[in-house]
Amino acid sequence: GFSVDRVARLIADEDPLLRLIDLRSSGEYSKSALPGSVNVPYPELLDRDPSTYLGSGMFINVFYSNGDLIAGYAVVLAKGLGYKNCYSMKGGINDWFRVVMNSRFTGEKITARENAIFEARTKAGRLFTELNSLPDSLRIKYLNSKKFNAKKLDGGCE
Repeated sequence: GFSVDRVARLIADEDPLLRLIDLRSSGEYSKSALPGSVNVPYPELLDRDPSTYLGSGMFINVFYSNGDLIAGYAVVLAKGLGYKNCYSMKGGINDWFRVVMNSRFTGEKITARENAIFEARTKAGRLFTELNSLPDSLRIKYLNSKKFNAKKLDGGCE
């Protein structure tokens, strides 16, 4: 799996290949979600065509929930279906809050590596706060735009 720091760095870098898949309920997702994430509640995981949220093999698919268990199940399921680039975010949203959102600089000196981690946490935390501080109507509209809907093909070539 990916550490929350690795996910924070990918979010901060706005990596276009990162696909965050939030497995929590739509209610939990609408209250707080990672920037750029899509909501595929775990009970609906098998009800959908996995290609709509896992795409082709080029994306880095990172599943997360509150902790590790459900995301771990989702990774096993996705890999069993033949998807290779699937990972879980270790510790889930609980570790995100503990590690990223509560990150503070203390002390006098900081190494270049520690500084890079702190900067990624700070930027990702700011993006998280900005998204989740939007008025409910705007946040829900934004999050709904990120939900995957299976597209139906209605015929062949024109």
